[in-house]
Amino acid sequence: VEVNGTAAAVVASGFASAMMWPPLPMPLPEPLRPIQDWGEYPPVVVLEALVAERFGFWVDMVVDVLRRVSFDSVLFTHDLATLRLRGFSVSDNTSPDQPSMDLHARESRLSAATHIAALDMTAAFELQVTIPGQPVLTEDFAFTLGLDNVSVGVRAYVEGGRLDALPLDRAMSSPRCLLDCAAGTAEPMAEALAVEELALGLRPLLALGAEGALA
Repeated sequence: VEVNGTAAAVVASGFASAMMWPPLPMPLPEPLRPIQDWGEYPPVVVLEALVAERFGFWVDMVVDVLRRVSFDSVLFTHDLATLRLRGFSVSDNTSPDQPSMDLHARESRLSAATHIAALDMTAAFELQVTIPGQPVLTEDFAFTLGLDNVSVGVRAYVEGGRLDALPLDRAMSSPRCLLDCAAGTAEPMAEALAVEELALGLRPLLALGAEGALA
């Protein structure tokens, strides 16, 4: 039993370690038309500079808005239970790192890495449980989560000439315009626009607070 158990543990460890490896990079599709280099596209270049300089200010504005907004949304309901979102807040912690974002554009790729280790996010919920013949049980609880960084990278094959000819008001009116500019740049069409990277880094902070019977 000991020998077989050890052998099974070794095999399981091999499978588990393989799942921890980073995914192999996917080959890029061959572009069928001249592709816009996002690193040379003027609006993107301006956005890179604005994000690098003003992201901290924007975060402060968003946090201030969240503090003033009233949340009251039903997330889940059933015959016996209802879960409601009562609030969402972002608070500063003692981290010396200030929120920042790095936006990079190169050839057909756009990527953003957001560093928010200085912020704690808390969501407040209300749970109501109704049992026939019993008083309604209402409990409030909250989750606090600490994020470290969020990064995303996308591939966007867009025909440069068609993008330059697109009026600004039309470009801002609907995401459909971006799809039109990507049409015919790769085969199949789904390869023209894709998320290549999505990563979420967590700090060791996950707290659950409750009062009453759930405490």
